[in-house]
Amino acid sequence: KPAETISIQITAKDQYGNSAQKTVSRSFTKDAVTPEVVFFGSEHTYQSISYLRKGDNRILLSVKEQGAGMSTNGVVANLEAVGGGKADLPSEDCVQGTTTFDCYWDFMYSGSGGEISLGLSTLVDNAGNEGKKEGVLFKVDTSGPTVRKIELSGVADNAEHDYLQSGDKLKWKLTAVASSGLAV
Repeated sequence: KPAETISIQITAKDQYGNSAQKTVSRSFTKDAVTPEVVFFGSEHTYQSISYLRKGDNRILLSVKEQGAGMSTNGVVANLEAVGGGKADLPSEDCVQGTTTFDCYWDFMYSGSGGEISLGLSTLVDNAGNEGKKEGVLFKVDTSGPTVRKIELSGVADNAEHDYLQSGDKLKWKLTAVASSGLAV
């Protein structure tokens, strides 16, 4: 077990045989806490499921680390399932936030729909503690939303009516269904 405090005795002698001794002590804090993944998923998350789409995608990682800290070298993702020879990629950028160490990866996806598993191949803090590198299942959404109904109406003086006239504001109601959520 390494000592938490190290003392070194230094002796110096000059050419005339005079000597002096000094003891220097330093204390160290042991870091035995592993980094913990708080979030690993895509920018497009709906009901706790991460979605990918054809084209540009970004994967995000947030890690809680107490102790020696993290560096970009300690975070590598295995994106082999997205194709294009993307196995074991270091993060494009990582920053230390107020409570988490945050990283991201950008990539193009050209595969088909369904599900793919992505994970971390390396997660290690600056003291060498390894965190869990579990894979995450991502759903690939290649279909657009289904529009069920569109209603248009005119609004004048805070009154809604089923016609439009000059000066009206246009109000529209859309009923749509999408498996991965809908951004309006």
